[in-house]
Amino acid sequence: MGDLISANGAANPTWKKFDLPNGYLDGLVLTASSLKSTTVGASFAGTGTGGLPYTENQALPASWVEITGVSEPTFRITKATNIVNIFVQTVAQVTGTDATGSFGCGIYIDDQLKFTRTGIVSGASGSYRILTLNASISNLSVGTHSYKFACAQRNVPVGSTLTIGQSQNTAVLSATMAGTSSSLKILEPIQ
Repeated sequence: MGDLISANGAANPTWKKFDLPNGYLDGLVLTASSLKSTTVGASFAGTGTGGLPYTENQALPASWVEITGVSEPTFRITKATNIVNIFVQTVAQVTGTDATGSFGCGIYIDDQLKFTRTGIVSGASGSYRILTLNASISNLSVGTHSYKFACAQRNVPVGSTLTIGQSQNTAVLSATMAGTSSSLKILEPIQ
């Protein structure tokens, strides 16, 4: 009991003790994952006005632009205890005479905002910064869900253009370097 037979091919079978580490059956294991990337992004021409405020669980507003290509239209949760980890990395770039722009990017589960980060890019035309979001969302309901990554301008002055996930100045960043990548991992109990 508790031993397994092990062999190197057909030769020399032996009995081996099989032990799981303590706590293994009490933890979470990876039950699904998805990796995606895109060079299709969002562009915001400067209006000189602030963006709309946003709050947790709000519906995806029309002023936010989905970064298509990294979203997951359906993923399935099978156990009530779970963690959905979503990691997104993208680039925000600004061009123009004032060359500044602030933005917010968020993770929407079932079209409701669950996680957001803000940023600002400022400097010479073509300046950029990397934005990384790493969200762990606990205990989504059992069933099918969707995930979207979307961004909005907060304040982009007239004369500036802010892009997220796409290159404006390919002399500074290629389309691939400015793109967006996303990883979705679902962790659930083994039992």
